[in-house]
Amino acid sequence: MKIYMQSDNNQDIKRFYVYGHYTKETNILFYIGVGTILNTETTKVISKYSRAFHFKNRNKFWNNIVNKYGVVVKILSEFYTKEESLEEEKRLIEQFGRRIMQEGTLCNISTGGEIGPVGRLYKMSEEQKKKLSDSKSITLYVYDSNGNFLKEIKTIKATAKFCGVTYNAIHSCLQTKNYSNNFFIFKEFQGNSLGYTVKDLNFKSTLAKVIISKSIDGIKKEHKSITDCAKYLNCSRESVRDALYRKGNCKKHKIYLKDNQQPSS
Repeated sequence: MKIYMQSDNNQDIKRFYVYGHYTKETNILFYIGVGTILNTETTKVISKYSRAFHFKNRNKFWNNIVNKYGVVVKILSEFYTKEESLEEEKRLIEQFGRRIMQEGTLCNISTGGEIGPVGRLYKMSEEQKKKLSDSKSITLYVYDSNGNFLKEIKTIKATAKFCGVTYNAIHSCLQTKNYSNNFFIFKEFQGNSLGYTVKDLNFKSTLAKVIISKSIDGIKKEHKSITDCAKYLNCSRESVRDALYRKGNCKKHKIYLKDNQQPSS
């Protein structure tokens, strides 16, 4: 965990501050918050700005980002009054936009400017509810395991209920084999029949193909899956998958499919 602090030469005591949480390496701002300086005389940054470094009881969107990308804390500004800090929090949230409203990168639930737990109880306006509902709307086309078209369904939630799986399982399904719990699922209509069945998945799925890792020394190794490759390179599956689809490197190894042309040196 990295720590950053923007200094202020003003000698007057400021007891309130606004902080930001950023992703490591990519340095993307994903959360804005406010806090109270508990001890203005301490040199220990974590003690002075304890709220900024308190990572428990954050919302699920915050946890998902931190688990995947890590977190860097930056103290953005200090103020004499709480009202000033709350106004700045609200201004920054409006400036960078909230992911929940499809407006920006922040995982803040509320618009900011609230005292205490009000933000967690924040109620959206009817206009905001409609916008959020529209952003979640998606038409999915469901087929059985034999590739026969079954149903057109609005929203991921309704599709998950029909297929007997979780909301996240549908997301995963759409990113891999388009198959989950004996159902094929697509964002676009594929016709009344797919032309293949679940028995053909090993030939249709990218993840089922043999993956090659090539070191900077030219040493190549075959892997039966992304998981096997990740274990060999001692990294996450996500890192291997990203390298595979962007035709890039992972742990200084070229990553590509066996039936592709050999990547250039």
